[in-house]
Amino acid sequence: MSLSEAGPGFFATLGMTGRADLNFYTLNPHDPVNRRLSRSQRLTRSALFQETYAQRRRYVGRTMILWLRGGEDAALRLGVVASKKTGNAVARNRAKRRLREVFRLNRHRLHGKVDIILIARRVIFQATWKDLEQDLLKLADKAGLLSAREGKMCS
Repeated sequence: MSLSEAGPGFFATLGMTGRADLNFYTLNPHDPVNRRLSRSQRLTRSALFQETYAQRRRYVGRTMILWLRGGEDAALRLGVVASKKTGNAVARNRAKRRLREVFRLNRHRLHGKVDIILIARRVIFQATWKDLEQDLLKLADKAGLLSAREGKMCS
């Protein structure tokens, strides 16, 4: 059933008074409690990826590789890569989803005027969620993206 076919009872079961309540998804991306990862918070242009690799600032972890890109327009944006070495298309997409999600949920802990590229490694599929989170925080701490307090917590 699509939302256009849904009657008023459908919205009531969701605790909504009407279709106007569906706009709760349009949150302010600058709101500190909003943890969305909008298009403006992602690296999408290949030139920015090439610039990142040219700066040669990388930190290698067990499940991922973190690359940093500094610059005037850097704003803690994320780029995600999973090469064919990682697996078939389904596996690569799953790896990228996991990396985006672990970044999205921990972005509020990071600071700095840099953009980040996360590259999936094959072992990402055997890693638990806690392993992924710890690996990201450890790499961010090495890169100086965590506050002193957060850095002590992930050690």
